[in-house]
Amino acid sequence: MRRRGVLVVVALAASMVGAISEMSLGRAARAEACGRDRVSAIMPRSAVARGVGLPAVVGGRTIAVVGSGASRDTFAPPAGAGVVRHVVARPGSGTAFVLDRRGPDAVEVVTSHGTIRLDQPAEATNPAWSPDGRLIWSLGSNLRIWSASSSSTFHIAAPPNAIGVFSPVFTGSDAVVAVVAEPEPGFSRTEDEGVDNLWRYDLAARRWTRLTSFRARGDRWVAIRTPVAAHDGSVEFVLVRGSSSAAGIPPFELWRLSRAGIASKVRDLSREMYLAGILGGRRVWNVYDVAGGEWRLYAERSPSELVGLGCGATLVDPRSVNDPDRTPSVRTEPTQTPTPDPSPTVAPSPTPDPTLTPTPTSSPTDDYIAGILVGDFATLDPANDALAQIQAEFSTAPIEVVNSFTAPNIVRPGVWAVVMLIAHGADPSAALSDFRARLPQYQDQSWVVSV
Repeated sequence: MRRRGVLVVVALAASMVGAISEMSLGRAARAEACGRDRVSAIMPRSAVARGVGLPAVVGGRTIAVVGSGASRDTFAPPAGAGVVRHVVARPGSGTAFVLDRRGPDAVEVVTSHGTIRLDQPAEATNPAWSPDGRLIWSLGSNLRIWSASSSSTFHIAAPPNAIGVFSPVFTGSDAVVAVVAEPEPGFSRTEDEGVDNLWRYDLAARRWTRLTSFRARGDRWVAIRTPVAAHDGSVEFVLVRGSSSAAGIPPFELWRLSRAGIASKVRDLSREMYLAGILGGRRVWNVYDVAGGEWRLYAERSPSELVGLGCGATLVDPRSVNDPDRTPSVRTEPTQTPTPDPSPTVAPSPTPDPTLTPTPTSSPTDDYIAGILVGDFATLDPANDALAQIQAEFSTAPIEVVNSFTAPNIVRPGVWAVVMLIAHGADPSAALSDFRARLPQYQDQSWVVSV
């Protein structure tokens, strides 16, 4: 089973950021440690409630709103609600974000009239606003569109035979462009998920159309990350290509999809970086600060110069807080609770019940940037058996059982897998060879992934 080497909103090779850069980074974002902003409560006339500026998540707990003049206001949602992720704003509509909780997530919408919480049946990611004030987000196997005016929700199933759909953006009132994970050509769907492409959904005709034709073969993969819609209807995105067996950081590229649906490369990127949005007509980037342990925002003054806007992450996950679904706990038998609102799934694989979650034996930390994934397993029992065998051979390595709910970007819906983390500094290729030599029964079921 070959897996994409870059996860949604989890950046690869964090320790290498900045090590191979030709860009000049402004000093503003490095002048002060993260977490020193003055934090205010979210009030009806706050920037968050009005949906102005570019919002970003700081440390998974607060929302920093950056204005076009690089001014910042920082706000805190109510404590204890969950980890804040993937925040997006629209003037007049407010600010929406994901509340990542242990188990099913929630999408929260803050407006000048109050806060609306939309409970979800599974993991939610990357909400985005439409020009007319509707909100869309991904549940992995399908998209949901919510209308504030009617308080109704519309479901969009992923394209036929797709593995998943994520990072949707509106390119008009009746058009959505999203990243679709597809089976790698030449391999069966049960073996691979090696290539991303952009697809367009026509809301009037209720029909998907494929827009890009990226290809991958063997252990090669192609990943599309952080699509951002421009005012002219075009979409810019980061493209990453690499090999599952290769060590080191893969090449990153900036691409543009025109309004006519033509994709073209804009330029190579000299480091790992992801789009955060557009502010004052300039691109804003997420760049990870290894020394500070936080994402920072940079506005693009030119292709070779970035100006710091301070701490925060937009469209990517904060790394300084644990994923609530991956907190350490004692391994127990799973319990199953009926979900009140079943969602369309990617046929023919069923979406696992969000409450049927494996309990990880350890939690990923910044000391680990890669792991060895073993799968697929049709049920939890053989995955737990594999876990026990791997633990017997690698007694000190962090190992956990995952599915598409706890690790939606490396495990397809309907199956289970085991991930053994590889310590930072170790050669992933050598670690994989050693793993296969010591556990030959998993020779054809083990691959290197980033975590």
